[in-house]
Amino acid sequence: KEKDKKAPDSENAREERARAREKAAVAAVAAVAANERANENDSFLLNLDLDLHPHTLHKHTHSLITAIKTPYLSNGRIDLDSYDALVALQLASGVDGLVIGGTTGEGQLMSWDEHVMLIAHTVNAFGGSKGSKVSCEKSLLVVGNTGSNATREALHATEQGFAVGMDCSLQINPYYGKTSAAGLLRHFGAALSEGA
Repeated sequence: KEKDKKAPDSENAREERARAREKAAVAAVAAVAANERANENDSFLLNLDLDLHPHTLHKHTHSLITAIKTPYLSNGRIDLDSYDALVALQLASGVDGLVIGGTTGEGQLMSWDEHVMLIAHTVNAFGGSKGSKVSCEKSLLVVGNTGSNATREALHATEQGFAVGMDCSLQINPYYGKTSAAGLLRHFGAALSEGA
């Protein structure tokens, strides 16, 4: 007997699963926020008014985004030739997007100028969604680590990252001083306005 073959997913089924995953993520954020509200004296309003249709989140559907290492030369400068070889290997392996300058990418060792330079280099050399000088088979989603413990620093780095063509920004919680949930919402809300 011939084994039953599973029919490929329809576009509607894939979109429905994507919407379900997004709704689950929003529910998780709401649950964390509710827990924060229960554990602190500050009161605040959490407003999650989101359109969950996948096409409104990004023009492209990306399935694999990896954090890429940042190789260095012996003099402490970024080794762009080795970096380019790593990016090319990721693309050849089917990666749809890269996190640039995160903890895997030695971001804690970089100056903000180095972060922005590496983001710009990736966009220009490998085709971020906003275009590149090099022809690529598919656009690469470029996620720049522009988050900071300090909101003003995060805003400045995020503004620079978007100016050089990154598609989205990786942000972090302020981690040294305890911040209320309302403070976290203000921190991330300020960064969100940079990508609008």
